[in-house]
Amino acid sequence: MASNTQTIKFNAKGVAKLKKQYKDLERRTRKFEKSTRKGSGALGGMVAKLGLTTVALYGATKAISGIIKVGAGFEKTMSNVRAISGATGEEMKALEKNARDLGATTVFTATQVGELQTEFAKLGFTSKQIQGVTKDTLALAAASGSDLATAAAVAGQTLRAFGLEVSETSRITDTMALSFSSSALDMDKFTNSMQYVAPVAKQVGLSVESTTAMLGAMANAGISGSMAGTSLRKILLELGNENSKLTKKIGFSVKTSDDMVKAFKQLSKEGLTTAEMKDMVGQRAISAFGILLDGVGTVDELTESLKESGGAAQNMADIQLDNLTGKTTLLNSAMEGLGISLFDHLAPSLNSAVTGMTNMVNSMNAFMAIPTSEKLEEEKKGFNNLLGVLKKTNISQGTRNSIIEELQKNYK
Repeated sequence: MASNTQTIKFNAKGVAKLKKQYKDLERRTRKFEKSTRKGSGALGGMVAKLGLTTVALYGATKAISGIIKVGAGFEKTMSNVRAISGATGEEMKALEKNARDLGATTVFTATQVGELQTEFAKLGFTSKQIQGVTKDTLALAAASGSDLATAAAVAGQTLRAFGLEVSETSRITDTMALSFSSSALDMDKFTNSMQYVAPVAKQVGLSVESTTAMLGAMANAGISGSMAGTSLRKILLELGNENSKLTKKIGFSVKTSDDMVKAFKQLSKEGLTTAEMKDMVGQRAISAFGILLDGVGTVDELTESLKESGGAAQNMADIQLDNLTGKTTLLNSAMEGLGISLFDHLAPSLNSAVTGMTNMVNSMNAFMAIPTSEKLEEEKKGFNNLLGVLKKTNISQGTRNSIIEELQKNYK
């Protein structure tokens, strides 16, 4: 049987073993702290050499992460623009400059401008055309409070539906913006109506202003969206058909906006019964037809107003930004622009900096993840198990000697 003295001796050796491991842990900790103070790799010049504390290091890391996030996000967005538009070389440089410039001076960030460019690229606009429509579309989105994707889709589709050049984008966006503030139209109502009527309006020679004015008059009377669009389409088809009952009634077919105003004034003066209107434009378009005949003066006035809408979208956007919230939004856009510029300057060395930070963090994680207490507990358990065997009286001397040798070897 093992004596009490022997047991105490082995326990003492076990404790010494544990103390040795703790000392080793302390040594490694001091070594890690020393290496941290000296800095690590690429980040040594950026952070550690400044003598930053752990808290400051964390803050600096967050700042660097923010720059990376902003710069990488913009970089990825412009890659999307390049992939979809097919722009290369100088074209791509021009698009990127366009996004940066507008992002620094409007309510939208450079990344958001890049996303708008992507939407126009999806619509088939060339890189040069994209540069021509972006600023006006941003003004429309800001003035109407709509998202950029919707503004791009509606402005682009309306532009093409009326067969207008890209240089006339501001005409579209200003007409839309002013109609939203001078009638019951809004982005959704305009979109859902115009998609049905625009192609036919162009076919019969109507301008975007006169078409929008009619939609505005109907919206004021409670008819909007697809109902307004399909009703007006039916009316215009009949007005443009030389053989329709409606054109025979007025004596001519509509080929211009002026013709339309003349036709409505004539019909309004002569007066039509409900049965006559149904016979001329069909049951579903009677209400819209009646509204246009009764409000022909309003439509004419709104049309003239829309023709003078130049700058309306930008003016409305500027007004909405003339407050603390708006100025804060502009500041945020400018800050993102600064982040992108910093990203450009840091990009050459940023990869090595990030790698250095990653290695340092991984080293810290690996060190802190060492299950020291578990290892010590396992060794203590093994030590006690060996002592337990020695206490038994029914083991051979050879076994006893073997256990003693193992204790002396592993628990010095």
